[in-house]
Amino acid sequence: MPSVPVDRANLPPEIVGSRHRALGTSGWDHDASLKKIDSQMGCLVQPSAARRRNGFNRWCCLPSELLCLVCVFAQELCGWPAVRPRRDTIVDNEFDEMGHEGLSYNPGWITMIHVCATWREVFLASPLLWTQPKDCFAIPGSLWNLITQRSGQLPLHLEIHGETTLSDIGVDLRLAQCFSASTYDRVEQVHTFEIPLKVYEKAAALLRKALPGLDKLILDLQDPSHVPALPKELCLSPNVTELALYGCRPWRWDSPILSPLLTSLTIHLRDGWISPDLLPSTTQLVNLLSSMKSLRYLILGDVFSCAPPSSDCPPCNLPPTLRSLHLTASDGVQAVACAMFIPHLNYSHDTRLDIHMFVDTSRTHIEHDAITVTGAPSFKSLASSALRHLYRQSAPTHLTFDDEVLLSHNSMQDDGPTLMSSCSNIPGVTSQVRFYIGVFGVYRSIDFASIPAFSLRAISLVCPRAYALLDQEAWWSWLSDATNVRCLGVSVGYCTKLSRLARSPAVVDSSRHLWLPRLKTVHIYADDGARDRGEQHARDACLPFLLNLARGRHHSGSPFSDVVVDECLRGLSVWDTIRKEENITLSFCAFSPDM
Repeated sequence: MPSVPVDRANLPPEIVGSRHRALGTSGWDHDASLKKIDSQMGCLVQPSAARRRNGFNRWCCLPSELLCLVCVFAQELCGWPAVRPRRDTIVDNEFDEMGHEGLSYNPGWITMIHVCATWREVFLASPLLWTQPKDCFAIPGSLWNLITQRSGQLPLHLEIHGETTLSDIGVDLRLAQCFSASTYDRVEQVHTFEIPLKVYEKAAALLRKALPGLDKLILDLQDPSHVPALPKELCLSPNVTELALYGCRPWRWDSPILSPLLTSLTIHLRDGWISPDLLPSTTQLVNLLSSMKSLRYLILGDVFSCAPPSSDCPPCNLPPTLRSLHLTASDGVQAVACAMFIPHLNYSHDTRLDIHMFVDTSRTHIEHDAITVTGAPSFKSLASSALRHLYRQSAPTHLTFDDEVLLSHNSMQDDGPTLMSSCSNIPGVTSQVRFYIGVFGVYRSIDFASIPAFSLRAISLVCPRAYALLDQEAWWSWLSDATNVRCLGVSVGYCTKLSRLARSPAVVDSSRHLWLPRLKTVHIYADDGARDRGEQHARDACLPFLLNLARGRHHSGSPFSDVVVDECLRGLSVWDTIRKEENITLSFCAFSPDM
């Protein structure tokens, strides 16, 4: 049937009115009004009238701002349209115009445009919705032109995923679109995810000048055979505030992109081969970091000079704005270099430190003293000096010996069951040092003189390797100075290792006093065999330790009052004996939620 031309003045008044009237008018009845409109439109077949009628549905009556917010949630939930390789069937030589092999199309959030004319009109007219395309290599070529047009002149955020399969022609075409003349000055953020080196080199060839609007740059290269440099022109971008380089490096270590404007900096060379001559000297690195007055987050990995620092190397005064510092060394040589660098650091007491030093885990015979660099002291000596320097600036109050990890932190809370957890996300923590040394026999090599025992309020032994400490007289000599410890954590199967605490007093300078004289709380953790041997461990090791400790300290006039047991051990019958002890409160806490 041909449509009947209808003048706007002859349309029902409900249709002529604004669709927002349905949302804001008191007493508006959607169902009754729509039925009235439908009856009045019985003779009308004009498409525009039908669209206006549909605009009065509840989902169309929301303001445009709320509809856009719904669309943003849909973008996060459903993603952007993407063409990806089919996992079930790959058809040989089947490519689309971008070179995607084995077509599999996911429309993503774009289906919302087809819900109704109102939504389509709002979404197409909102440039901000088109500025952050995800996985640019997966977006269909026909949609890319729409993105660049609909985003207007707003800044663009680009993401490139290395896992997306494209032909060489497709890579060239999409990179040319991302960094075309119409978009180049609008690029505000670039984030790559493990892209191959050849893709990076193609992109670098297009970046022939600085990106004036660039604010955030994250380059993540996929296991490069060597560590390439950023394009020289890109390093001239003056307004970058967040920079992360994984597997690549700056053109120069004083490039303008490494400016005082940076609030977040990551340079992680990721085991990629790099000539020592291309690494910054210790003095260069110190001067670079000291110049960054707005830095909040800093990650450095394998960027440390192997040459011993010069005698006139200045201290590295990190800004008081810094909240997190992460240092990583992936082999023995970098571990020595990192340990030589740490004593130059001066940082705020509120800064959280995470220091990881790894070696090849298959070479389990390697000891600290065997890791050396020509002209440098042994690693054991350097690690001890590094710890002394860190603790000289901020004495720890809580110390945890985890699996190959030495974790210490300051806390606004003095005691409490959650503080002794091995989890690094501990409530109340104001600063934290996590010192990881991935070397066999780490605990036998710790110089306890590096750790100020007197300042400690809590000590936790949470893994079997930590109990190698208790076989050393150096440990007990150091523990005798820990007179302010109020909380002690121990695994249920290793309590007998601490039996000396109940048997004999500590001796310091010929004077005898009780071990841990201010101890008030003992935490009992579940170890790896808690499910199978929990009852046996608790009966044979934990129960005698707790009873001897409680009775011995009661007679000495320094009783402890609380025993906190891992929740997964709650059902063991041995705790009934502890409940019968006078002046001891037994409670349970989920120290090991995964067990």
